Amino acid sequence: MIVVDEVYDAFLDGYRKGVARLIAGDPFDPKTTLAPLSSQGAADEVKEKIRQAVAHGATATEVGPKVPEQGAFVQPTILTNVTPDNPAYRQEFFGPVSMIWRAKDEADAVRIANDSPYG
Repeated sequence: MIVVDEVYDAFLDGYRKGVARLIAGDPFDPKTTLAPLSSQGAADEVKEKIRQAVAHGATATEVGPKVPEQGAFVQPTILTNVTPDNPAYRQEFFGPVSMIWRAKDEADAVRIANDSPYG
């Protein structure tokens, strides 16, 4: 997500609060809003991508109650400060990971959005 500076802090605060309300559990339970990934391998891959993003300077904030240790769960994570030289900048995370970029203004937001191999 790309958020202009003017509302970034308020947006991030509200987003964190929303993510914190997710309920990890059995995907067949109607109360569950955060299911495990498709496999342990998929979960491990997402966790490794988060580690690599942090190793390259990103800030990772885990959000919400701890997810179950059994099963292919990944703790919801918000990545910020992801710069163009960070491998995560051009990766997709197939798990509960959100990347949030701060843009100076709308023109900067468009520039950030267009700096993507995904169009």
